[in-house]
Amino acid sequence: MASTEQDIEQLIPRMRTPGDVAISPAGDRIAYTEARLDVDVDGYVTVLRVLERTADAGWRPLVDLDGRVPRFAPDGALAFAAAQSAGEGIYLWREGAGAPQLLVEADGVREIVWHPRGERIAYTCLRASDYGPDDPLVFREVGYRMDGRSFPPRYYDLRVVERASGESRTLASGSFDVVSPVWHPSEEKLAYARDDVEDGRAALYTLALDGEELRLTPHPVRCDTALWSRDGKTIVFVGQLDRHRGRCGIFRLFAIDVASREIRLLSEQLEREVTYSLTYMPGGDPRLVPGGDDVLFVANDDFDTALYRVSLAGGPCERVLGEHFEAVGEFDVTDTELVAIVADPKTPGELVLWRPGDGARETITELAGDLLADLAMPERREFEAPDGTIVHGLLLRPADAEGATPLLLNVHGGPHAAFLGAISDPELLSWQFAARGWSVLLLNPRGSTGRDDAFYRGVNAGWGEKDLHDFLAPIDALIAEGLVDGERVGVTGYSYGGYMTNALLARSDRFKAGVAGAGITDLVSQYGTAMRGIQHGEEASGMDPGVGSPLERWERFDRLSPIRLADQIDAPLLLLHGVEDQIVTVGQAEELFAVLRTAGKPVELLLYPGCAHGWASWPLHHRIDSDRRTIAWMERHVLGLDEERWASGPARRGAR
Repeated sequence: MASTEQDIEQLIPRMRTPGDVAISPAGDRIAYTEARLDVDVDGYVTVLRVLERTADAGWRPLVDLDGRVPRFAPDGALAFAAAQSAGEGIYLWREGAGAPQLLVEADGVREIVWHPRGERIAYTCLRASDYGPDDPLVFREVGYRMDGRSFPPRYYDLRVVERASGESRTLASGSFDVVSPVWHPSEEKLAYARDDVEDGRAALYTLALDGEELRLTPHPVRCDTALWSRDGKTIVFVGQLDRHRGRCGIFRLFAIDVASREIRLLSEQLEREVTYSLTYMPGGDPRLVPGGDDVLFVANDDFDTALYRVSLAGGPCERVLGEHFEAVGEFDVTDTELVAIVADPKTPGELVLWRPGDGARETITELAGDLLADLAMPERREFEAPDGTIVHGLLLRPADAEGATPLLLNVHGGPHAAFLGAISDPELLSWQFAARGWSVLLLNPRGSTGRDDAFYRGVNAGWGEKDLHDFLAPIDALIAEGLVDGERVGVTGYSYGGYMTNALLARSDRFKAGVAGAGITDLVSQYGTAMRGIQHGEEASGMDPGVGSPLERWERFDRLSPIRLADQIDAPLLLLHGVEDQIVTVGQAEELFAVLRTAGKPVELLLYPGCAHGWASWPLHHRIDSDRRTIAWMERHVLGLDEERWASGPARRGAR
């Protein structure tokens, strides 16, 4: 593969990524969504594929459908969400019955859960806004902004629809989202998590179809997904035992006795972040082991996410699926086997069958082929910060690298997230730089997931200060090894990575240029204007969660805000931001741009209309444009190269 930006860029529309996987109860069908980025539609094209097991135990395509969220009924019928000519909602399909039929109309269906006998479906969907187009917006609680949704936000209701009649009714609705509903194995009852705006936390609830809603977990518990035991006496959930509004500690796997409401920590012997379907990291909702009562769950371990097994009574957590640099995502089970999506450095995901009985593993798709075979392989590195903290990182080196190369430091978001060894299309920017002759450093500093709770909390009460040398010390080490040219170092990042880009430029003269995407610049203004502003202020400054106010912490808010250090930012800085971002509002970039520009500093502001915080949801032409401009900025200001070969105007839809 030639080392040009076009080669890497052209991979993007050819990458196919599986998701939303389901296996039929009989194990003879697998349904999954397959997504690819398409230039003509300016975003993802998704097809719902159904595979059929053959007589020789192979798999062949059965049908392609227009839909998502596939879920098999006990009798093998397939329900899925779609927006087709008959309307938007839940459709039913089974082989030989003709075209899919609309069961119920619903907007934005997120979850579909069959009743154990297949008589009805519980589902979550967006309800209509409570406001008219000209109504004044009245708020009495914080938490009214939601990224990627209309403003004011629409919430996810819990509804149930009867299969025979198509009649539906709402079970739970309010100023909250219903998350991960699950049916009781034998009673007409549901369990689910409810994400309340009023207290900023989620809690676990049960609801009998003819009874009242009962809250099971106390306020100190945040939970985001649930699973009934086979006897219906226990609910397993992913959550936190603390009073924080947000993610101030790692998510663990818990079990609650429904009768006594006693909570047990199941994953006590695995102090790692448990991931699930609705997080931005790969992961799937917990399931029971085929034919048993043990629990299967996904956890982030350093540069991997892997599938683990633990007893309902607690005890050792056994890693059962996921090798080095692999990322296990969505999975589903039958009575005898499991199907999972597994990614690695050479594929964004393949379907893998695993049998717990003998541990046999079989990859049943070849979606990537050799498409990514020539990309640089990540090399795991460990570095020591000045206080003795060991920082893990991935180093990408050009295939033909000899001696010192320019370096791009790419900082992940969060700060509670992690770089993985597995590849995905949003991470291709790093590989673009490696293909152009740069070394790229991907670090998981303190605050990252993948390690213990103390490491996760290690950046709290000191954003940009406690983790500063987690970035600088590794760069110094690579320079000392002769792998990096210390005079040609750039830094970029998105979300917390954007915040940290600004902080590094203000606190160090190591970097020749920076590109900060969607980064907080002023914690004071962020506090009251953003979806997670209060959470960010609490974590960054060390405020007691939900106690007191920033009125007592202005000095600390100021000290940790890059805008207060703007006079120390001398390196050329490109600020890019989505105009509709609700998690880090666009004013954050505008503030820093105004301060730097009026001071005569080398800075540019790049705003993308219609784009929210989730970069992967941006239109494709904006994603391509931001990558191009990031590369051009670094090559101009770090390498001193002529930028005329880059288009000076905005990328247009469909343009390459």
